[in-house]
Amino acid sequence: MREIANAEVKGKVSLGEYASLLRQSGIGLSLMISPHPSYPPLEMAYAGCVTVTNTFEAKNLGLRSDNIISIDSVNPETVAEALCEALMTFEAEPDRSLSPIESVPSAIPPYDAEQVLKALMGDAGV
Repeated sequence: MREIANAEVKGKVSLGEYASLLRQSGIGLSLMISPHPSYPPLEMAYAGCVTVTNTFEAKNLGLRSDNIISIDSVNPETVAEALCEALMTFEAEPDRSLSPIESVPSAIPPYDAEQVLKALMGDAGV
């Protein structure tokens, strides 16, 4: 097992401090206890952090970014293994840049506010 020498748990921070932490970080850990919120692991991955998170019900954020390591079961062993994987991934490519977050394919058509408004207004306009 590898050791991460400078790991810190920050808790709640201001948006400015959060942005600064993301710019300085190489690895992120954000576990979900409900299907929402899920923004922190996506933000970390977008910022270039190799991010460990967990699946929750049908939500697998690992499908959205190569920077996300998604684990199915949360226990000390699986989290430790995923953090070791994240560390090896980061060490192999430490200069990471912004990384796109992919959309998940869905049978539901994209939301179009104009179409909804037209349907509500009976296509009569405002």
